[in-house]
Amino acid sequence: PQSETQSAFLLPSEIRFTQSSIKNAFRNGLTLEETAVQLASKTIPKRNVEMINVAFYQGHAYSLDNRRLAVFRLLQFVGKCSGIKVRIVKPNANEWRRKFDPSQDHEMIMVRGSKYIIGTCVRDTTFPLTAIRAATAHRPQSMDGREFQEILAAM
Repeated sequence: PQSETQSAFLLPSEIRFTQSSIKNAFRNGLTLEETAVQLASKTIPKRNVEMINVAFYQGHAYSLDNRRLAVFRLLQFVGKCSGIKVRIVKPNANEWRRKFDPSQDHEMIMVRGSKYIIGTCVRDTTFPLTAIRAATAHRPQSMDGREFQEILAAM
């Protein structure tokens, strides 16, 4: 991490993916859809999710956190999120080589274990949006502070 962190507000659809596919679940076991529903219903406040690290390369913003970007794109597509605050980083060469897949177009990403695609707009996306669209804000009833912190730590 740099001592002077730069940040920016970008639309999720303006940020490109660095890889061609992502897992359907975070380390905490929550799926992409479950996480998007919790964010849409404000069970997890957006500001409590770690900022997405973004690197600029050849004039474009690229995410180093593809699953989080996928979730925020899904939220954008259903009108539950507009701009997100991102951290501008300069990845080291090893991280960039590991994460950047030069063989793909970076506009869309496939969810492994499914045929679902998350594109730059609803038209280019096959991921199901019904549950995310239906999510409404409510107060969490059964989650205690420890569980909440575990969810955030695993994102």
